[in-house]
Amino acid sequence: MGVSQSEIAHRLGLARSTVTKILNQFPNNRASKETVRQVFQAAREMGYDFGRLRNIHRRRADRRKVDLETFLRIELDNGNGIFDTGTAVIRDLSPFGALLTSLRTNKKTIPLLPFTIELDLATPLDGISVKGRIIRMSTNDTVQLGLSFIDVSSDTERRILEFLD
Repeated sequence: MGVSQSEIAHRLGLARSTVTKILNQFPNNRASKETVRQVFQAAREMGYDFGRLRNIHRRRADRRKVDLETFLRIELDNGNGIFDTGTAVIRDLSPFGALLTSLRTNKKTIPLLPFTIELDLATPLDGISVKGRIIRMSTNDTVQLGLSFIDVSSDTERRILEFLD
């Protein structure tokens, strides 16, 4: 059986209702940004199944408007390595995801097989590399990809939060 919200609350010394409000992003949540960060970090570290949340379709944090160039790699999940490389512009960013625009890749396509996109962020976030999965795609005038990051380290999360503040 998976980790419960009660176990997360016990580990952090919080009420279960506080953890529930934070994980489900209820609007009446009055916890500090630091407490919210600690809850999500503990949940990830303890192996909490985020798929159990009622509002899983909602973002875990607000994204901020940015204009960052990034290098990207499309990596196949089947172990066959890199499918394609290119660049994009990050228009919205949070520690948990990003909106990519102005995609330029060599093959100008995405694979049908399961894949992740790895981003190497540019100045001022040099040295940060994050992997994500596409959770949304729009194709109005240009292609835009909404990414949800996976396995974000606490150091990477901290650096992104500092940049956004």
